[in-house]
Amino acid sequence: MKLTVLLAVVCLAASSQALKCYTCKSTRDIPGVSLGAALSMLTSAPPCTEFDAGNPDDKKFLKECTVVADKSCMKITDPKDSANEIRGCFPTKKNECKDNSCYCDTDMCNGSERGWPSAVLLLSAVIAALLGGR
Repeated sequence: MKLTVLLAVVCLAASSQALKCYTCKSTRDIPGVSLGAALSMLTSAPPCTEFDAGNPDDKKFLKECTVVADKSCMKITDPKDSANEIRGCFPTKKNECKDNSCYCDTDMCNGSERGWPSAVLLLSAVIAALLGGR
């Protein structure tokens, strides 16, 4: 009986899907960001200066996060230098952007630039205002 339960748990764990995030390290420290345990993961990651959001299939930046510990992807940008950023897995399930940090919980969601959703919404509002004024 115990062996059957153990086998079932192992099979279920093996079949679960891990989140995939883009992972890269900053060129220098980002003020106010303490990486703690994530630092060891980022030391082997390529630098974010080589990351190209227009080439999302570049496998050297893709990392399969741990199923148990990582719940979302993150992108943190240096407020003084937008080219200095960190991307990777994050232990808390979040889906938000606040200040210079963005978190999302779907595969490869931390690859795009933060400003695109805002630009699309702004453009939509301008078009709606122009069309509504007739």
